[in-house]
Amino acid sequence: MIPRFRTNIESGKMRLYNRPQFDKYLEGIEGEYYLVLEKHRNRRSLNQNAYYWGVVIPMTGDKYGYLNKEMHEVWKYQFLQVSDGKFTRVKSTTELDTMQFMEYVDKIKALAATDGLYIPDPNEVTIPKEYEVFVG
Repeated sequence: MIPRFRTNIESGKMRLYNRPQFDKYLEGIEGEYYLVLEKHRNRRSLNQNAYYWGVVIPMTGDKYGYLNKEMHEVWKYQFLQVSDGKFTRVKSTTELDTMQFMEYVDKIKALAATDGLYIPDPNEVTIPKEYEVFVG
């Protein structure tokens, strides 16, 4: 597994969030390495996930005759395939950032709409209790 250390860069200066952990990691290695910087992106939110599992998945599962887990797999296969030119895989929704997840759900809603199913926006519906997210 590739180690990841979160950092913040301001005015050309890099500050590690957990410098002691980074230093401890360096103690155990020798040799030549690459340092790769990857832009931090917020993963899909808990509220997005609650809306997806509490509204989108059950409504589309009922419409198309799938159980929730099956419907989830169908949608991933439909919209989250990625290829490197040689192999194709299906991404997990946990790999999506908030914007990508919103686009994914919008694709599901658009396809469902072509079959006459209106899926309400999050602000138009009450999330079932078992999927509610409490912030506080």
